[in-house]
Amino acid sequence: MNYVCPLCRGTYDDTFRFWTLRRQPGQLRCSNPVCEGRFITQPFPIILPNPASALVRMIDVPKGVTIPALGMLLQHITEDNPLFDILDTRSRHLWSQFYDLMPQTYCPPWMPEAPFVIRALSLLDQVELSPGTRALIAGSGPGRGALELAERLKSLGRPPLPGTSKISKAPLSAHSSSGPRLARTSPEVHALEQDPVLLQAFREMTRAKKLSIILRASVERWHTPETMELPRALSAAANIIHPVCSDILEPPFEAESFDLVVCLDMLDKVPDPIRLLGQLQAMTRPGGFLLLASAFNWRPEITPRNKRLSSVVPHARLSDTNLLQQILTGQISCGITFNMLPLALMEEPIPAPIRIHDTHMAMHRSHISLWKK
Repeated sequence: MNYVCPLCRGTYDDTFRFWTLRRQPGQLRCSNPVCEGRFITQPFPIILPNPASALVRMIDVPKGVTIPALGMLLQHITEDNPLFDILDTRSRHLWSQFYDLMPQTYCPPWMPEAPFVIRALSLLDQVELSPGTRALIAGSGPGRGALELAERLKSLGRPPLPGTSKISKAPLSAHSSSGPRLARTSPEVHALEQDPVLLQAFREMTRAKKLSIILRASVERWHTPETMELPRALSAAANIIHPVCSDILEPPFEAESFDLVVCLDMLDKVPDPIRLLGQLQAMTRPGGFLLLASAFNWRPEITPRNKRLSSVVPHARLSDTNLLQQILTGQISCGITFNMLPLALMEEPIPAPIRIHDTHMAMHRSHISLWKK
C-alpha cells in the first residue's frame, strides 16, 4: 500500500502521480526530494469515552473495572473483532476533536494546532451574532463544536476587538407557531447527533467536566494518561447545549427554527446530500446563517452515485464545489436559496477519515463556506 504525503497532496511528480511516503526505520519519509515531510510510525491514539461501561454492554466485564486494567484487557481484542471496530469508530471522533487538549506525546507533529471544528467556526468572526442566537450543530459528534459555539455565543456581550468589521444582522428573536415573536436574551445550542454512544460520552464529559481516556499506541501497547480536564470556559458553556439524538435527514425541529445552522463534514456522510441541503434550508430562518463544510469524500457504500451533487446536472463537468454553490444560490433549481457572504470561503486540510496514520494517510481539503438565507 502506498501512503500519500499529506504535505504534498495536490502536487505530482513527472508522471502525474502523488508523492508517496516511504517507510524508513522509525519514520515515514516523503519521496519528494524538496519536501520536509517526516512522520513518526506511531499510530494515532485511540480514545474511549467511559470505556468500562461501553464494554460492560457488549462483553462480560465486571463493573467497576479500572482504566489500567481495561487497557490490559483490550490488548486481547484483535482488529477483526466487531467490538474493536465499534470502539475504534467512536474513539477516532473523540481524538480528532480533543487532541489539542491532550499531552503533545499523543498528537502527531504534523496535525494542525487547533482541531478542524475550531478552525471552521472561526469563519463566524465575519458575522455579527446576537446574544439571543438559537443555533444548531448538525452532526455534533462528541460535542467539541457545540462547546466552542456555546462559549462563543455566551461571550457575545464582551466588547469587540478594535478594527474588526462584521456583517450586520437584524436582532434575533424567538419563534413560536402562533402569536407575536418574543425577544430572546439567552442563546441556545442544539447538538444533533445520530450516534447515542457519542451523545452519552458528551453528557458524561460535561457532567464531570473531564474525560477519562485510553490511548492505543499500537496493538500491543496502551497508555492511560491523566484525566483530561475541560477548559473552564467550555465546561461553563455546556449549560446552554441541548443534546438531541436524531437522524439529520429527519430532524425533530420545526421550519425556520434556528438563526444559525452549522453542518461540518456531513454532506458526504449521508445517503442523500440534496435532501440534507433541503433540511438545512428549511431549519434556517430568513436572515439566518448556514456554516457548511465538506471534503466531498464520497463513499459508494454511503452515498450512491445517483444521489450525489452531480446528479442534479447529469454529465456536467463541474466540481462538487461549483455544484454546491450553484445549488445553494438557486442557479440549479432544488428549492434552495441562499446568498454567499463576501470573503466567507476557505479550504482547510482535514484527515478524512481519521485512521491510524501509518496505515492510512489520506488527507482531504475541506471546502468551508458561510451563507445567509
